[in-house]
Amino acid sequence: MLVTPAHAPLSAVDEPMLDRLRGLVAGVPAFEHRLVRTDWFGEDELWLASEDDSDCRMLTGLVSDAFPAYPPYGGQFDEVMPHLATAGCCGLSGYRHPLCDRGGRVSRL
Repeated sequence: MLVTPAHAPLSAVDEPMLDRLRGLVAGVPAFEHRLVRTDWFGEDELWLASEDDSDCRMLTGLVSDAFPAYPPYGGQFDEVMPHLATAGCCGLSGYRHPLCDRGGRVSRL
């Protein structure tokens, strides 16, 4: 399971940083975002994938450019894949998430 945070450490977040973030995203139009399928990072981390991740990639790039001292995941990856991690406790063979069906689709709650 990945333990590197996707963002700046909480100790680095202060009001000036938050003000700068607010200014960055203020001009970004609202958008819909759908998580439509499940996948795994290796055999330990279950995650939800986007139908279209272009808006999330745009936001990631916007924030990364503004805060180069805090690249996503500490710069550990060449490409950042927008996702929502849901679990990383038991691995693929021992874990079946209630949100997932056999087709890799997210079930309605």
